[in-house]
Amino acid sequence: MTQTPETSSHDDRPIPAMALWLGMGGAIPFVGLSGLMLLQYSGLAADTGLPDRLFYHLLMTYAALIASFLGGIRWGIALPRPSGNSLLWVSVIPSLMAWVALALPRPYDNLVLIGLFLWLVMIDVRLVLRGLAPRWFGTLRIALTAVVLTSLLVGLLVSLNG
Repeated sequence: MTQTPETSSHDDRPIPAMALWLGMGGAIPFVGLSGLMLLQYSGLAADTGLPDRLFYHLLMTYAALIASFLGGIRWGIALPRPSGNSLLWVSVIPSLMAWVALALPRPYDNLVLIGLFLWLVMIDVRLVLRGLAPRWFGTLRIALTAVVLTSLLVGLLVSLNG
């Protein structure tokens, strides 16, 4: 494949502002929900009358939705390529795995999602290294995945101890 300035792994453009803002906005529910779980667990939050596992359930559901969205990125990369069939197959795995995770009991739901996000970021880095995505995409995905994994780990630890 011929690399273009838009896809070259040597492309040193900064992360586009819109992608950065949207990515950070998408991280807010992860940080917020895991933070609320910590507050609830620590007893610092007043009794809200909400079900004990509500924030955990919302975190798992949001993580599953975002994993599905990330699968769609591979679909978009594969469509214009005549040899993109393997990416098309890979693009549906996140939705299926996230759906299965939602059907699993705690903590297995969280563990599956953690594994899924680790797998997705490895694929994204590989896309950058192959020149199929710009370098800034890999940088953004690594940073956002760190936030996601931290939030899921907080959720896991709080749910196991709460």
